[in-house]
Amino acid sequence: MNQTAKLIIFMLIPYSNHACSFNFPSPKGPHSIGTRAYHLIDKNRQETHVHDINHPYRELMIQIWYPSQDHKSQSPVTSYDSDAVTLARQQHGFSGYGAHFIRTYAKHKAALSSAHACYPVIIVSHGISGLRTNHTAQAEELASHGYIVVSIGHTYATAITTFPDKRIVTGIINNQDLQTKEDCDRELIIHIKDVCFVMDQLEIMNQQENGMFKKSLDLKNIGIYGHSFGGAVATQVCRLDNRCKACINLDGALLGDNATVAFNKPYMAIRSGKMLTSFWKHSEEEAHKHGLSKEQSAQNMYGRYIFSVPDLCENIGSDAYNIVINDAEHNSFTDEPLIECSLLYNRFWALFNGNASYKKACKLNDIINAYLIKFFDKYLTFCIGKDY
Repeated sequence: MNQTAKLIIFMLIPYSNHACSFNFPSPKGPHSIGTRAYHLIDKNRQETHVHDINHPYRELMIQIWYPSQDHKSQSPVTSYDSDAVTLARQQHGFSGYGAHFIRTYAKHKAALSSAHACYPVIIVSHGISGLRTNHTAQAEELASHGYIVVSIGHTYATAITTFPDKRIVTGIINNQDLQTKEDCDRELIIHIKDVCFVMDQLEIMNQQENGMFKKSLDLKNIGIYGHSFGGAVATQVCRLDNRCKACINLDGALLGDNATVAFNKPYMAIRSGKMLTSFWKHSEEEAHKHGLSKEQSAQNMYGRYIFSVPDLCENIGSDAYNIVINDAEHNSFTDEPLIECSLLYNRFWALFNGNASYKKACKLNDIINAYLIKFFDKYLTFCIGKDY
């Protein structure tokens, strides 16, 4: 982009607020929202992605969103996650400066709401090269409805992780590294152990005498959801760990030898119509190229996405749901479409196209959030019931 174009955009930005807001969608639940980050170290696990003698153990950053005691704000109060802003700058160059102006609704370190004795917990697992804040819009919506949302940053499978000591760890695992079953299974096990470790830590936090979440985490009502690779992680955690009661898989393939084996827990898969169409095409091309049968094709990554999810839902039975959102793309299940609307280049063009991209992003966000709320409201219960 030349300097003249940059100057024009900067001149127009102040006048474009009516056309393209930098604000994330306002949460619709009755609660105001708080958020805070925690740094966790699993001293029972060596870090296997890298060898660092100064940091030999598996370290994670988690982000927690929760109902807060504050009066509900009608305006966003918090800048977007700094790692996400840095990533936008890296990916989009000058136009990525727009992400600096994104505002969200959760107030940092706000007091926990006393509206309920305790709150059900929802754990979130991001996709490969994602961030723990990839699902901020969803987490804020869930927290506004009375859930405590715990999103895990799977270190080295995140694009960026900044630790409290200012260490910045960049991702070394990407989708190109996960082309074989062995590679996928190895990384899957690491992420499953991350989630189980975080649930262990939540049990400790729930008992901490001076902790803000003392006896406020309803650990008998834990749900989980994940996107892409995180969907496979969430599915396996729900299958393997009795602490997890219900699971949503957002546009993820299924991994592991037991991928389609039923488990007696509520399960929802929400998939991208556009991704499904694309994978059908690739699967057919792969099968034709290598002379594979449908059964053989179902074992590759395309097949795992196309066939495994509906097979699992059918095997689980009445408490399983297989949803396809036709207009959704793979990243529609994250904050990415909203972030793209904040980019300077896109804000400029929003003046001329009626802000169509932002409206579409918000519509899809509302649809996905509605499924999340309805599902978890049905299968997770509140300590004293909702009072609204």
